[in-house]
Amino acid sequence: MSLQLATDAGLERQLIKLLDRAWQEGFAVKGRYARDENAELVAMAASLQLITTRVSKDAYARSWQITAKGHRWLNEAKELA
Repeated sequence: MSLQLATDAGLERQLIKLLDRAWQEGFAVKGRYARDENAELVAMAASLQLITTRVSKDAYARSWQITAKGHRWLNEAKELA
C-alpha cells in the first residue's frame, strides 16, 4: 500500500492526530497504537523525521516523541486546516 500525503486529506488528518499524540504524551514503540493500529503511519512519520525515539546523541527511548521538524509541520498543518 502506498501512502500519498499530498493528495489524501484523510491521511493528513491521521498524521495530525498521530503528531498531536506524540507531542502531548508520546506513545510506546511496542504498543498497540504504534504497531497494530498505525504501523504504516508511524513508519512514514519516522521516515520524514517528524517523530523519533532519540532523546540525546547516544540515547534512545522506548516511546515515540515529536521532533522539532514534526512540531513545525503540525503547527503549519493546523493553521491551514
